[in-house]
Amino acid sequence: MVLMGLPDAQGATLKRALWVPKEVDDAFTGQAGFIDFADPRFAGLLQRYIAGTYVSGTLHGDPKKYRPDFERLLNIDEVWVMCFRSPKINQWRLMGRFTQKDEFISLGFYQRGYLDGEKKYHSVAQTFLTRWQSLCGGASFLRGSKIQDYISMPVSDPYVPII
Repeated sequence: MVLMGLPDAQGATLKRALWVPKEVDDAFTGQAGFIDFADPRFAGLLQRYIAGTYVSGTLHGDPKKYRPDFERLLNIDEVWVMCFRSPKINQWRLMGRFTQKDEFISLGFYQRGYLDGEKKYHSVAQTFLTRWQSLCGGASFLRGSKIQDYISMPVSDPYVPII
């Protein structure tokens, strides 16, 4: 596993951790050659999360309505996706778990078109769970009741009204 650094973020410090397998890190750094993560549309979400600036996330709700940066998948035990939504024709998902507040461990990186549909998401998430068990064994992961249990401020859940 590799701790992701900030892509092209000058003067920023690491406030949240993002761990990825070497092959995913290669994709993010452009070494894999199939996607350009220097593109600001991809690097922006990585920079915002790792630097500790604003991101959105939801534990439930229709992700198509508000399009949060992080989504906890329904009916699968604490599996999350970090959603790279731009450009619309080339969206990606980084699938992982929070092991503690502000620490996201990803084991899978998927093109959104490949994951199209709830059934396929569920199938891929089941594979993720198997891979998690083989790589992380009994490692604990975070369970929370609101997005602030997973990600430090500034963060919001678009489905939870602000009072």
